[in-house]
Amino acid sequence: MIPSSVGEETRQRLLESAAELFARKGFSDTTVRELAKSARCNVAAISYHFGSKEKLYEVVLVRTLRQLAQRRIDSLEAVLTAYHGQPPRQTVLTAFARACLDPLLIEDKAEVRLQLLLREMAQQRLPSELMQRELVAPVHKLLIQALASAVPELEQEDLPLVAYSFVAHLVHVLHLHWFLPKKAQFYRAYGDKLLAHIVRFTAGGIYSRVAARRTKGRFFK
Repeated sequence: MIPSSVGEETRQRLLESAAELFARKGFSDTTVRELAKSARCNVAAISYHFGSKEKLYEVVLVRTLRQLAQRRIDSLEAVLTAYHGQPPRQTVLTAFARACLDPLLIEDKAEVRLQLLLREMAQQRLPSELMQRELVAPVHKLLIQALASAVPELEQEDLPLVAYSFVAHLVHVLHLHWFLPKKAQFYRAYGDKLLAHIVRFTAGGIYSRVAARRTKGRFFK
């Protein structure tokens, strides 16, 4: 019998190696032999720990999605706590934008996470509800709550629209980043300005929406 500590070390090496290979080469072009060689184990270890290459891919992606979701959730919860449930709108937007972009663009393993995420979005090997369940839904719910706390003047029906628009800007940055050479260098040089622009643009849109609601209310009184 394999000692549990040795087995867990092998499993972790497989997860790390698989993430890098799936990100760099894609699922179809990554062989089980490559995975085993990179993780310094035999091919049978993949079946032993995960059942198949397909299941290994699913575990790798779910782990990545959960890490990204937790980073975003933590950032929003920290802001809500720091401001006792009444954070400034730009503080909420900036914290969330950082939590979305930094782990995918400049932090450790950023390139691996970004490639994994964009490959899955483009090729969709796993059921779409998996990404919805692991990343989108829990984060979206808290983002709506944070926006409602930061801008209580916004109508309930406006909150999802603001959230979707804001996230769409951030996702576009990630898609654009995929095609750029020297990705990390670009983001470090220009990322702060780009992030500040997105935050300022979204905050301006929120202000415009609130002002329009107020004007409409005065008009019909």
